[in-house]
Amino acid sequence: MSPPVLDRSVEAASPPEPEIWSVADALAHGWAYSTVYRHLRHGLVPSAAKVGREWRFERAELEALRSPSPGAQPAVDQLSDPVREWARRQAADAPPMRLDEARVVVALFTRTAGERVGGAAGSRATAHDIT
Repeated sequence: MSPPVLDRSVEAASPPEPEIWSVADALAHGWAYSTVYRHLRHGLVPSAAKVGREWRFERAELEALRSPSPGAQPAVDQLSDPVREWARRQAADAPPMRLDEARVVVALFTRTAGERVGGAAGSRATAHDIT
C-alpha cells in the first residue's frame, strides 16, 4: 500500500506579499517626482524606508494617497453604522487643518489601526483599539 498523498491545495493561504516600489517605480507609473518625495518627507507612506540610497515602500500605501477624481465622494457607505458615526464625530471635533495635515492624520490612523487590529478575518476593532 502506498503512503497517502498530501494535498497542499487545502492549506491556508497566506496573505499576498505587498508590492514594494522604489521612487523609479512610482515615476514609471505616472507619479511626479516632487509628489512622491513630498509624501515621503511628510511621513505619509508608513512603510517607507531608505535601503542604501533608495527609498522603498509599499505600492498600496502610495496609491492610497492619489488625489480622488473631481466630485468623488468618500466611501462612507462601506463603514458599519457605529464606525461611520464615530468617524463623523471625530471629524466634527477636529480642528481646522490643511490638506497635508489631514493626510498625515489619515496615515497615522491607518498605521495605528494596522498595528492594533490585525485580528482574524471578520473581526472588528473598537474605537479603543485605534486610539
